[in-house]
Amino acid sequence: MTANLVFAVGVLSAWSGGLLLLRAAFLGLARRPGASLAAGLGGLLLLLAASTPAFRSGFGVPLLWMVMPFTAWASLFCFCMTLVCAVQSYLDASRKRLAAAATWLGAFCLFLVLYRMDPENRIQILRGQIRLSVPAIAALIGCAFAAVGAMVTAGRRLRQIGSKLLVHTALLAGCVIFGLPFAWLLITSFKEDRDMSNARGLVWIPKVQRTVRYLDPDDPLLEGEYKGNWVQATVDGRTSDGSYIVEVQRPSSLRGVSFTARVGAFRVAAKDAPVVSGNGFTGFVARELDDGRRVVRFLTPASMVGKSKTFLASDLEPVRDVGLRTQNYTDALEAMPPETHHGLVYLKNTLILVVLSVAGTLMSSSLVAYGFARLRFPGRDFLFKVLLSTMMLPATTKIVR
Repeated sequence: MTANLVFAVGVLSAWSGGLLLLRAAFLGLARRPGASLAAGLGGLLLLLAASTPAFRSGFGVPLLWMVMPFTAWASLFCFCMTLVCAVQSYLDASRKRLAAAATWLGAFCLFLVLYRMDPENRIQILRGQIRLSVPAIAALIGCAFAAVGAMVTAGRRLRQIGSKLLVHTALLAGCVIFGLPFAWLLITSFKEDRDMSNARGLVWIPKVQRTVRYLDPDDPLLEGEYKGNWVQATVDGRTSDGSYIVEVQRPSSLRGVSFTARVGAFRVAAKDAPVVSGNGFTGFVARELDDGRRVVRFLTPASMVGKSKTFLASDLEPVRDVGLRTQNYTDALEAMPPETHHGLVYLKNTLILVVLSVAGTLMSSSLVAYGFARLRFPGRDFLFKVLLSTMMLPATTKIVR
C-alpha cells in the first residue's frame, strides 16, 4: 500500500469513527437500540486511524483531498453509485437495482477510458492536518455532545415544530445557495480590476482606490467636445498657431484619437490622483514616469505636506476604502461606439425584436393550439407528435445556416 492510500484510510477511519461515536451518543440519549454497536465500531475505527500516518504528527483533524480532472471525478462517482446499487440489489433482490448497477458500471468504464486517453491527466493527493490542543479537542467534543443532546430534546418535545423548522431551514439554505451566484455577479460588477481575481481568494467585500482632486500644471487634463461628444483629453503638443494637439482619454471608445483644437475650446479639469502609502507617509501620485517610477506629493506627515519625491512602484501601496466602484457602469456605456448613443440603439433593436417575436409567437401558437384542440382532421395525432418532437429539439439545432 502506498503512503497516500494509508493516509486516506486513516482519514476515512477517523471521520467515520467520530460520526459513529456521535451516533452512539444520540441513540443512547434517545434510548434506542444500537448505541453499543455504534460505539464499538467507532472506537475500532479511531484505533485504526491512530495507527496510520494521519495522527503521527500529533492530535488534530486529518484532511485529505484529491486534485484530478473531471473524468476522474466522474469515474469515482460512477464507481460509488455502482457499489450502492449492487448492495441494494443484493439486499432487496431487485432486478431494477441490478440493472442500475450495470448502467453505473458502464458509465464508470466509459469515464475511465476517457481519463486514460489523455496522457497528461494526473491525480494529485493533498493531505494535511489541523493541529488542535487538548483544550480545543475537549471543547469540540463538549459542543458535539451538547448538539446531540439538543437534537434528542428537540426530537422528544418539539417534533412537529422541529420538522417545520427543519423544512424552513432547508428552504432558506437552498435560497442562499442559489442566490450566491447572483450576489457574486452583482458584487463583482462594482469591483476594481485588481479584485476580479485575487491571490488571496474570493473577494466578497469590494474596495475602491482613494483619490484626491489634483490640477496638474505640467500635464493638464482638458475637457471639451469632439464631434458632438464630451471628451477628456491630454495635451500631446502645440501647432505653430498656438492650438492644442490633444489625445482623447475618455470615453474609452475614442481613446487614442488625436486632433487639433483651439485653446479656448477646452477647459482645464482636475484629475483623480490615486492615494498611496509608504514607509511612514501617505501621498498621491502626481505623475507616472515612463520608466515605471512615480512622483508622489506628500499628504502626511505634516512636515512633508506639499513636497514631492520619486518612488519605485514596488515601494508604494494603494490606499483603498470599502466601497462600490459605480464607475464600472459608466465605463461600460462609454466603451460603446458613439453612434450607438451609449447603447440606446442596441436597446431599441432588442425591443423591436422581442416585441415582434412575442407577438408573432402568441398569434401563431394560438392558431395552432386551436386547430389541434377543436378540429378533427386526418393525421392530426401524427402532426401533433411531430410538433412535440420539434419542441424538444434545442433551439440552436434549428438555426438555418
